[in-house]
Amino acid sequence: MSLESWKNDPNFTQSELWQAVFASKNLGVFWKDRDRRFLGVNDYFLSYYDLELPDVLGKTDEEMGWNEQVDRFKNIEEKVLEDGQGQITWGTTVARGKSRGKSRTIIAYKEAIYRERQIVGLLGFFSDVSQ
Repeated sequence: MSLESWKNDPNFTQSELWQAVFASKNLGVFWKDRDRRFLGVNDYFLSYYDLELPDVLGKTDEEMGWNEQVDRFKNIEEKVLEDGQGQITWGTTVARGKSRGKSRTIIAYKEAIYRERQIVGLLGFFSDVSQ
């Protein structure tokens, strides 16, 4: 289903769909500027890393120090910001919430955010797939 068909879907508004994703209890949602600095995250993200919003705003993943494959995540984000193609990746992160500092495997998807046909940032999602 294309975005255009969602705009015209009589069953759900874009706002309702976004709210469902954003309020997810099992999906981390975040968005960043072109310098890969966090501009916002959802509640699951904050809970997963045991953070408050001011702890993450304006920082990069490297400054947060939670990804164990720093270069992998950085390179994927730079590629998304350069060519606009969505990317999926996996890696390990140190969760600070329920897992209390244990390494966890996550899968992440990142997509470019456009304004007037220019890439202005990225939107990302992650899910913990650890066994």
